[in-house]
Amino acid sequence: MKRIDEWVRENLELTEQKIIAREGIEIADTDWSLEKEGLRCELYSEHSAYIWMMLDSEAEATGKRPLQILDDYGMKCQSWPCSPEGFARVALYWAIEEQCRQNCPDWK
Repeated sequence: MKRIDEWVRENLELTEQKIIAREGIEIADTDWSLEKEGLRCELYSEHSAYIWMMLDSEAEATGKRPLQILDDYGMKCQSWPCSPEGFARVALYWAIEEQCRQNCPDWK
């Protein structure tokens, strides 16, 4: 299983992780790169099992359902998971942001 934490560590510099932790992925160049290169759905597909493990863990900690977590995140970003591609985008971006927050706890 591919882990999103490993992808973040390998593909995002610490400065970019701090920006994402503080401002969200849509502020960072990562968003533009994933859009431009068409990697979003591919990355979600490769990492989906780990992303769902993250969602389950967050759901258990917060008392929310995993889909409610993604819906809340999508509403915050004005990007609702209404299609398979939209769902992949929201879930992937949520997981990347969560990992950046864990890596940079002082930048929340």
